[in-house]
Amino acid sequence: MKSQGEHVPGPSPATNLDDIGRVAHELANLSGPVILKHFRTAMPVENKAGGGAFDPVTIADRGAEKAIVEELATRFPDHGIVGEEFGTKAGSSSFQWVIDPIDGTRSFIMGSPLWGTLIGVLKDGVPYFGLMDQPFTGERFWSGDQASYHSVRGGQPVAMKSRSCTRIEDASPRSGATSPTASRRTAPESARALVGARYAALFEQLHKRHEGAFTGIG
Repeated sequence: MKSQGEHVPGPSPATNLDDIGRVAHELANLSGPVILKHFRTAMPVENKAGGGAFDPVTIADRGAEKAIVEELATRFPDHGIVGEEFGTKAGSSSFQWVIDPIDGTRSFIMGSPLWGTLIGVLKDGVPYFGLMDQPFTGERFWSGDQASYHSVRGGQPVAMKSRSCTRIEDASPRSGATSPTASRRTAPESARALVGARYAALFEQLHKRHEGAFTGIG
């Protein structure tokens, strides 16, 4: 029983895709500076793996995920969270956030910009929204239920297009502004499927790592 005067988080207000997307962008804005202050600097690198494997983690990974998780706790206290570094927080709502603060830590510690922050959201276990942020280059990609977008350093979002195809393996995502013919191509489902598949793969990877912790998550 909670003591008198102790705050008990209640359910989040009704949440729609616009709410989720807005908060996801704010989380990316929040975590980016946490990561960048460590990029291309000397820092300790820990190895999470055993048996001769190498799975690096840094203060930047943990700091960014901590910032994201703490903010989510105030925005959506009943949402579940699956984090690359700190594991799973069960939730009572139908929403679950999947966080990888630095996807590509090996590149990060080498000073290469081939890494990014992944923020995904599942609704009832199905990919609902996905965002990839690269704070060093300023590029950001995101996708919801209708279209996929790309922006650079907070500029005007550009809708992403793809070839009309039925298999994810055949899709080649690109910004609609890069080709005069791209705007005539349809099937945004392919671009959305690529984003959804990336987060589905991340979810499966984290599920195996924290197997059993997902039981009872709504």
